[in-house]
Amino acid sequence: MRAGQFTDTKASIDAITADLRRATEADKTARRLQTMPGIGPITASILVTTVPDVSAFRSARDLSAWLRLAP
Repeated sequence: MRAGQFTDTKASIDAITADLRRATEADKTARRLQTMPGIGPITASILVTTVPDVSAFRSARDLSAWLRLAP
């Protein structure tokens, strides 16, 4: 029973990951974000969906602070 659950869960994760990759390939901003080291489809999709228009921030530091990455 547990092996079957693992197989089903892995199949679900693989399907979601494939959908996410297709979605990020179709989005210009997500594709651009993925050119940065350490940014993959998951992080790019999260940033695209949660960060407001970046022109609202005065600097990259302000954006980092908004993301709680900098004081």
